[in-house]
Amino acid sequence: YFHNDLEKIGEIFDCHDVGFNHEFNNILNQTKFNVIEKNVFAYVPPHIDHSPYSGIQFGGQNTIIRNNIFYNNEGPGLQLTLYTFAEAHYNLENRIYNNVFYNNGFGGISITRTQTYSFYDNIIKNNILYKNSFKAHDDRWTWYNELHGKPVQLMNQRLNDFLFEYNNVNDGGIDEEHLITFGNRDDESNPEQQTLLWWESNHPNLFNNNLATEPNFYSAENFNFNLQDESPMIDAGTFLTFTVNSGTGMQIPVEDALYFHDGFEITGEKGDLIQLEGSLKLAYIVDIDYQKNIIEIDRTLTWNQNQGISLPYGGNKPDMGAIEYDANYISPPPPPCIPIQKPDLQNIISEWKIGTINASSVIHNIIKWKIRCD
Repeated sequence: YFHNDLEKIGEIFDCHDVGFNHEFNNILNQTKFNVIEKNVFAYVPPHIDHSPYSGIQFGGQNTIIRNNIFYNNEGPGLQLTLYTFAEAHYNLENRIYNNVFYNNGFGGISITRTQTYSFYDNIIKNNILYKNSFKAHDDRWTWYNELHGKPVQLMNQRLNDFLFEYNNVNDGGIDEEHLITFGNRDDESNPEQQTLLWWESNHPNLFNNNLATEPNFYSAENFNFNLQDESPMIDAGTFLTFTVNSGTGMQIPVEDALYFHDGFEITGEKGDLIQLEGSLKLAYIVDIDYQKNIIEIDRTLTWNQNQGISLPYGGNKPDMGAIEYDANYISPPPPPCIPIQKPDLQNIISEWKIGTINASSVIHNIIKWKIRCD
């Protein structure tokens, strides 16, 4: 669980002029083969007339970002970025899947516009982006004020070198403009915003097989992102990759091995546990040849050509979202109602006027007073 009242929560990029004595310099295109999984990125503050703070400001390579939950960040949950400093010149071959982005203030995910540096082969799939929006904390850009309050789920600033597939983008209603928002902050005019259906019809190389529907979490407002029995997210995802031939053995050729890891030779770290489409058998990955896209496993399996491979899943296909559906899941009861004493508003207002309590404290107390038990 990560929460930062001051700035961004995390940043991942190459080494350029860093270290206590700035001894690490120009170690570029080397932030490779990391896994970020099963975390909660819960808050970053507003970015007043400043570039947005992010749950993760990301500029790495060959990284897996999966099964995380990003919520209540005033900036984007995840920002795929490039910028002038050499530390963020390479953002490539990353796999971002099965995460949840909820109630973030610069869209759930933001994708860089920069064409100057290396950005390619970044794949985003099986994620749920739900009830994010755009909050105009930066008055330097007229377009940001125009976007304020819009239901932005994906803030996209480029038309190349990524794939957004089998995700759900939804603001609690139907497919509408601004779910996918495209444009640049300093352009004199940006194009009219379009629906998800428009994007899939006009840019199928970037967007395909996405949904815009209510995910039916147990309780998003209470940050319970388990799927209810009737959730349309169940079996709505896709397999991470597919086999390229038929065979039997312990080495499986696949279309794309970058979705998995083999432990990266870290002591005590096991490789991924995987499952073939239509099979209940599981196997651990013990080695991956990323150049040849061959996965070596710890037991003999038989597979068919074009058979799906994923992390363990239930049902017919993987689900969308960070938490695979569990038919036996029981939602925890709500916390007990504890009466909250009505504050002395007159004293609060008097103290605020003389500067001993700031305005945010006043608002916080009033909000607490309105909480009730049903």
